[in-house]
Amino acid sequence: MAPETQGHKAPRRTAMKQSTYQDKLRQQSRQGMQKREGWKLAILVVMTLILITLFFGGGIDQILLGMFHDTPTETPKSVGEYDEIKIPKINMDLVAQIKDENKQQRYTDEAGPFAHLLEVANMLYPATLQALGMQKEMVPVSKIRTDPNRYRAKPLWFAGELVSLDPPKPIPTLPGTKLTRGRLRTDNGETILFGVLDPVPPNLIPGSFVRVEGLFFKLRDDPFLKLEKAPYILGPKLREAFRKFEPVTKIDPQILSTVKDKTNAEARLVEPLPLYHLSSYVLNKGYSRKGWRSDYPEITTKDETLMKENPELMRGKGFMIVGALAHIQVKAAEGNPLGVEQWSRVWLYRTGMGFFQVRIPGYIDITKYKVDDVVVVYAHFLKKIHYETSPDREGGQRFRKIPLFVAKRLLRFNLITPLSTKIFRWSMGLVSLLLILLFVWLVRSDNKRNREVTQRVLEIRKRRREKARNS
Repeated sequence: MAPETQGHKAPRRTAMKQSTYQDKLRQQSRQGMQKREGWKLAILVVMTLILITLFFGGGIDQILLGMFHDTPTETPKSVGEYDEIKIPKINMDLVAQIKDENKQQRYTDEAGPFAHLLEVANMLYPATLQALGMQKEMVPVSKIRTDPNRYRAKPLWFAGELVSLDPPKPIPTLPGTKLTRGRLRTDNGETILFGVLDPVPPNLIPGSFVRVEGLFFKLRDDPFLKLEKAPYILGPKLREAFRKFEPVTKIDPQILSTVKDKTNAEARLVEPLPLYHLSSYVLNKGYSRKGWRSDYPEITTKDETLMKENPELMRGKGFMIVGALAHIQVKAAEGNPLGVEQWSRVWLYRTGMGFFQVRIPGYIDITKYKVDDVVVVYAHFLKKIHYETSPDREGGQRFRKIPLFVAKRLLRFNLITPLSTKIFRWSMGLVSLLLILLFVWLVRSDNKRNREVTQRVLEIRKRRREKARNS
C-alpha cells in the first residue's frame, strides 16, 4: 500500500511545486512592475513640478537672466530711488535784516543774513529749487527792483553771457567751501551779480552763455562798475546754458568729438552739449516702423572692447543691449534746452560687459521694476564715466570707468517677439501638458507589454513542463 500511496501522491506534490513556482514568478513580476511603475510615477511627478515651476513660477525669467547676467562682485544700490527732497529751513528773522532801499544799504552785504543764505545755498539741488517754487521763466528784473522784499530768499534763475569771474575765496562760516563771485548779462542787457559755491567748470570763461540758479539776496550797487540795483543771486553752481537748441534729427560727430574721458577728472563730468544732443536725437527719432531696429544691432564683445580701449571711435553709435536691472534713480532735471523735467539713471549688468549706465530723458516708474529684471534698451554710446562701486572688505570705496549710454525708454525683454510673455507661458504650458499625457500613455503601454510578455513566458514554461511530463 505504501508504494501505491506514494505513487498516487507524487503528481499532486509536483503540481503544487509548479503552482508555487508560477505564483512566485507572478509575484516577482508584479513586484518588478510595481517598482518600475513607482520610478516612472516619481519621474512623472518631478517632471510636472519642474515644468510648473519653469513656465508659471518665474523659471523662464531665471533662464533669460542666466543668458545675460552672471553674479556680479560689485553692486550699486538696490532698485529704486526717487529724488529725495529736503527743504532747507530759512531763518526769516535774519532775512528781514536785509536792506536795499538806499545806495548805502546797496553797497554792503549784511554779514549774518549773507552767511545764512550761503549755508542754505549749499543745500540747494534742482529738486529743492523746484519744491521751493522756482518759476520756469526768468522773472523780469524790473519786477524785482519794484518789490525786492517779495522775492527775498526766493529761488530765481538767470541766463546770459558770462562777463567776469573773480577768484574763489574761502568762506569762514563754511569750512572747505569757496565762494566764486561773478557777473552775467542777460539778452535784455540786464546785469546779474552771483555767487556760487561749487567750482566753476574750466570751459566756462567770459563770453560763455551760462545759467545760475539760487536765492535772491538783495539789490546791489557798484560805482566802479556803474551798476545800480543789480539783483544778487546766491546759488550752488554756475552751468553752461544754450540760447537756442533745434531738435536733433541727425547725430553730429563734431559735437560728440568734444567729449573727453581719458582721465578720471574727465570721466567724472558729463558734458551738457553732447548729452543734450544725443538726448534730443532719441527723443525725436521715429520708432513707429520696423525699419528703425536696423539702426540698433545687438552689441558684441568687439564693441564692448572698443568702448573700453578706444571710446572715441564708438561715440554716438546705437546698439540693442539686453541686461539685468540693478538700480534706477529718478532725479529732478536742472534747467535744460530740451524741457526735460526729470532724468532717469538706469544701471544694468551684462555678462562680460559688467555694469553700465543708461541716461533716459524722462520719468521711469520704479515701482514697476525689481532687481534682476531682464530688460532691453536701444541706446547710443556717449562716453566712459567714473563709477563708484560697493565698498571693499576694508570699507573703502572703489572706482572704475563704465560705459554711459543714452536711450529714450526702458523695455522689458521677451524671449519670443511679438508674442507676450503670458502667451508664451501658456503655449509652453500646453506643450508641457501634452508631453505629460504622452508620458502617461507610454508608461501604460509599457506596463501592458510587460504583462503580455510575462504571460507568454508563463505559458511557454507551462507547455514545456507538460511536454516533459508526457514524455
